[in-house]
Amino acid sequence: MRINKYFKLFESRSSNLSEEEFFKLLKENCQDFIKNPKPLQRVKHDSIMYSYINPKIHSRKDGSTASIAKIINLLIDNLPSWKEFPKRNNSIIASSNISTYQQSYGSEYYILIPFDGAKFGVAPALDLWEVKTRYLPDTNIDINLSWMQSRLKMLDVKTTSYKEFMDDLQSIYNQYIYDKSIFKDRDHLKSLFNTFINDNIENVEDGLNIYLSPSNLVTYRKEGFELNNYNDLKTDYPYEIWTDSECILYSLGFHNECDSCGGTGITGCDECWGIGLIDNGDGNEIECYNCNNGDVVCPECDGYEPLDRDQEYAKFLEKIKKI
Repeated sequence: MRINKYFKLFESRSSNLSEEEFFKLLKENCQDFIKNPKPLQRVKHDSIMYSYINPKIHSRKDGSTASIAKIINLLIDNLPSWKEFPKRNNSIIASSNISTYQQSYGSEYYILIPFDGAKFGVAPALDLWEVKTRYLPDTNIDINLSWMQSRLKMLDVKTTSYKEFMDDLQSIYNQYIYDKSIFKDRDHLKSLFNTFINDNIENVEDGLNIYLSPSNLVTYRKEGFELNNYNDLKTDYPYEIWTDSECILYSLGFHNECDSCGGTGITGCDECWGIGLIDNGDGNEIECYNCNNGDVVCPECDGYEPLDRDQEYAKFLEKIKKI
C-alpha cells in the first residue's frame, strides 16, 4: 500500500481506494463486519468501486439534500433527549438492508461497512418522513415530521444555529400564549403549543424535548427510534439508519430501473400488440416478424437488466472469506 495515500485519506471526508487499500482497512478496522456481515446499503450518484468516508469531518450544508430536513436535523442533533445519538449533520445516512431501491439518492448501490465500535441511530421507518409524534394529549392529532419540517420552515425563525432557532421559536410561543389568533384553528402547531400550555411547559425547548424525543416518535410499523451498536442492528426491514463512524464502501453496481419495462428489459410488440401473431392479409395468422412471441427489446433501456444486489453481495462475501 502507498503509505502517503493511506495517511492522507484520514485527513478528508472521503477518498477513493484501491482494492489493496480497501481490504487492508477492512481487515484492520472492520472485524465486527467480517465476523457478522450485514447488508447495510448506501446509495450515491457517483460510481467508485472502493471508497472510504469519515462523516465527522463534514457538516451538511444548505444546497445539499440535507437542507430538505435542516430543521428536523437541527432538533435531533441538539435536543437533550437525543444526546446519545450520532449527530445527523455529521453522519452518513443509509438503509439497514438492500431490499429497497432509493433512486432519488442515485443509481449506484454500495455496501456500507463501519469501523468497529460504530453506533447507529435507527428510525422506525424506511424514511424519516414517515415518522410522526404519538397522539398529543387531549387531541386526536399526531404530527408527521415532514409536515413539522415544512410548517416550522414557514415561520420567521433563523436556522443558522440551534440557539437562534430556539430563541425565535420561544418568542413565537410566548406571543401565542397571549394571542392564540396568530395561528389558524386547524394548524397542528397550534395543537402542539396548546399541549405545552396544558402541561404547564413554559420553555418551548422542554416541550419539544418531550414530544420529539426518540421514544415518542413512531410509525405504524414500529415505536420509537433506537440507538444500536453494529451487532444489534436488525436487517429484516430497510430502516433508515445513520452513523458518524468512519466507514468503507464497496460498490454493488449500477441500477437504473426502466419506467417503460419495469426493469425486465422487454416490452410488448407494437406490431402484434404483444400476441406474437399477425394477420398475413388472407385472414390467417402467422408469427410476427418483429418480435419473439410478442416480446421486443425495450426501446427505452435497450434491454438493460436491473442490478441483482443479492447476487453481487454474495460475491462480495465470498471475497471476504479469502482475507
